[in-house]
Amino acid sequence: MRFHGISASSRLIALAAAILALAGCARIPNYNDQQPGVLSQAAAAPQNTPPPLKLCPAPSAPASLVATPGYTQLMVSVADANGAPVDSLKQSDFVVYSGATSYPIKYFDSGYAPQSIVFVIDTSGSMYEKLGDIQETLPGMISGLNACDEIAMFAFSDQPYLLMPFTTDHQTVIRVIAILHANGKTALFASMKRAISYQKRSASYPSRSLIVITDGMDNESVPPEREDIVKAVRESGVRLYLVGIGDPDAGGASYAIGPFIVNSGPLYKVDNPSLDAFADETGTGQPIIVKYKAGDNSGTATKALDSIMASLADTYTIGVVAPSASDKLTLAVPSKPSAVITSTRTSVK
Repeated sequence: MRFHGISASSRLIALAAAILALAGCARIPNYNDQQPGVLSQAAAAPQNTPPPLKLCPAPSAPASLVATPGYTQLMVSVADANGAPVDSLKQSDFVVYSGATSYPIKYFDSGYAPQSIVFVIDTSGSMYEKLGDIQETLPGMISGLNACDEIAMFAFSDQPYLLMPFTTDHQTVIRVIAILHANGKTALFASMKRAISYQKRSASYPSRSLIVITDGMDNESVPPEREDIVKAVRESGVRLYLVGIGDPDAGGASYAIGPFIVNSGPLYKVDNPSLDAFADETGTGQPIIVKYKAGDNSGTATKALDSIMASLADTYTIGVVAPSASDKLTLAVPSKPSAVITSTRTSVK
């Protein structure tokens, strides 16, 4: 090991971190091709039995309408200027258009649409100090989800690991969160690509969301993977929520020790510019930044996750027939000009 340019105290910290990281490696549930390193030694023995899945009916347009050329179905959420969901809207409150052409709404449903939700959690070394905050707050969000929602979970460091295939057993997912362990590099974009691919082939519901919790400091993915994931998000029909956790103003440096990353300032940092740029490229909403500092118990993580849960719960399903403009549709609520409208094309089976 070489530590040129690092103080003696920093060398000891780096060495201790490497030893602890090695000690934390353990076998994890044997779903597909996971490897050790993202769960603590508290992890149970490998398991092969798929978790339970009890699905519920989802809002669906008539088959004859779905088969109409140009039919497009959107999952829509509406928030006011303060970010609070706007519910109780009617079909007549919405206008769908492309350029100067408006399109009549052929299908509308304001009831709850069960969700296929994939959590992608950063467990790299730079999350060492931050992961505990997520482990404390994420179970509360999951407990508040609708019992019909199916959940899958990936964790990632230098590669993604499918820790839990889609299940409606939310308590099992919560138990997995408790044994997450941080070490290694950060393959953010490669992991998102894997999660979207999994969701595309395995989700049961047309309403799909990807919730990514990270500090954004990708040091393992290669540029083509970033380009691939931008394209995948745009084409997938998945609502993407980026939760950046850390302090945008933190400084410091990172040091590589074999497969492990030892950090000083970055233990508290979030790469806000990278997350902002990625949100712009994918056309998703701006990332939710949870400003985290050591000893900060301000509840910002809880507020961030609560806002996502509210967005998931208050949705509208809208279908239109627009053969020549299905990829360029815009929605408006004329009675609420300041409303923020988020729409995602959903997969209609």
